[in-house]
Amino acid sequence: MPKTKLSFKTFKSCLKKCAFEIVFHFDRIKFYMDSATKISDIEACQEYAKQQDISLRSLPHYDTMEYMIDVKQPTLEYFKALNAAMAGEYLICYVEIAMDILTKSKIKKDMLDKILRNLLIRQMKSNQQAFPYGIAGDTLYFGKRLSKYPVMVYYADKKSKLKPDHYCCHIEMRLQDTGIVKAQRLYTFADLINFEHELFWEQYLDLRTVNYTKLGRLATDGNKSDPTFLRNGLKLLNSYKCAQALLNERPDLLTALSPVTGKRMFEGLLKKEGL
Repeated sequence: MPKTKLSFKTFKSCLKKCAFEIVFHFDRIKFYMDSATKISDIEACQEYAKQQDISLRSLPHYDTMEYMIDVKQPTLEYFKALNAAMAGEYLICYVEIAMDILTKSKIKKDMLDKILRNLLIRQMKSNQQAFPYGIAGDTLYFGKRLSKYPVMVYYADKKSKLKPDHYCCHIEMRLQDTGIVKAQRLYTFADLINFEHELFWEQYLDLRTVNYTKLGRLATDGNKSDPTFLRNGLKLLNSYKCAQALLNERPDLLTALSPVTGKRMFEGLLKKEGL
């Protein structure tokens, strides 16, 4: 993560100026609980979530945990209902922290999608996989399943789950085990209720812009002119699905990407694409 970067407040205000709406939510959670809480009380919480599945499943190393609950699109009311229903112990083991950038215009969504694919970066401390990347369909994964770190996921090929009449650029961070969940201080349902989404994205959102001329120069052998470097840089990046995919294969090209650091810079990138 660069030392100087665009604040989330500025990111949000620039998108609002372009008539985008940002909605924060939890896309999915999983938790284990013991038998002290009545299943019927948990089933009663279903009305506040898109889907809730309860299964009889024990948790290794936690002998008292007997049930696993998998919840999709839980609302604030869902967490409040759970908080009131819980009579025993529970353990949150999986959380998807999500941000939907919404618009009713498919053209505007496609413009923003093109920008974000080449701005979103996830840099890890590990030298062996500094820029983790995977793809399934049109969904980008900035990490691997069951990774021991938060994995960012991005897609823009689906309508919003929260507002089905809106097009959506969806960014989420997956916390895939209890240790990662606890590292975010999400121990209880009250923690989910009081979660500061903007502070979270302030920490994790990393946007970097590509200097195509420098990219072409770094990737091209021999003496060439700047216009040739520019063309080569554009051609190289366009051969990948996103900037993260490029860096996954060629981390040596990182110096061709600079952090987006301020309002004027981000607005310029939005305007360049037509927003």
